[in-house]
Amino acid sequence: MSKLIFSFVVSLLCLLNQAVYACAVCYGDPNSLMAKGANMGIMTLLVIVGVVLALFLSLVVYLARADRAAHK
Repeated sequence: MSKLIFSFVVSLLCLLNQAVYACAVCYGDPNSLMAKGANMGIMTLLVIVGVVLALFLSLVVYLARADRAAHK
């Protein structure tokens, strides 16, 4: 029970801290280097996820064609 109370208090303190809400877009210049870096990081992760999903889809299509060819 004490671990639950401790984790609740720590979570509450983290959420009430004003530094949690501070970001370059909300409280600063949206054209700053930090905001541009965050945007580039997001775009990079989106590209990586898109490439992985495309490769997975191509694997499924390849396996379906190979199965169809093997069972003719």
